[in-house]
Amino acid sequence: MKESSYYTVNDLLMAMIQHSDNDATLLLSQNMNQNVYNQVFKDLDIQLPNPVTEYYINAYDYGKFFRVLYSSTYIRPEYSEYGLKLLSKSTFKEGLIKGIDPSLTVAHKFGERIIGNKSQLHEFGIVFVKDNPYLIGVMTSGSNLKQLTSIVGDISKLAFDEYKNLPG
Repeated sequence: MKESSYYTVNDLLMAMIQHSDNDATLLLSQNMNQNVYNQVFKDLDIQLPNPVTEYYINAYDYGKFFRVLYSSTYIRPEYSEYGLKLLSKSTFKEGLIKGIDPSLTVAHKFGERIIGNKSQLHEFGIVFVKDNPYLIGVMTSGSNLKQLTSIVGDISKLAFDEYKNLPG
């Protein structure tokens, strides 16, 4: 994002989701309806982020966002499809994607944070395998971001290998 430039909401959503662009996220958050945002968290029974303190979300709650997108149970189907399409164009290819068949579509989102000598890498996604997709989420913490990325890929590969060998 460049200073003194104009962006559409679509441009910002693409940057935020596909590139994990925090500047786009900040611009969107400054211009959204806070009541609608708060209601989403309330409806999904997820603790509302406090803008003053660090926000932590567990894997179960984070997965709720993907479940309602996939099932189109919270927003209109065309908006769910749009969200999944954006998520499937993520430029991050070193985590979940690394561990699975490259011909498959994966709607995924990653986030990384480095505070001092502690790194975090979290990634969630829906892997579209034939008519039976699955949700996977990996949350990691450690001292080496590159190693965490490798761990996410390894876990994804293990899950994919097990999943593709399931009967049915």
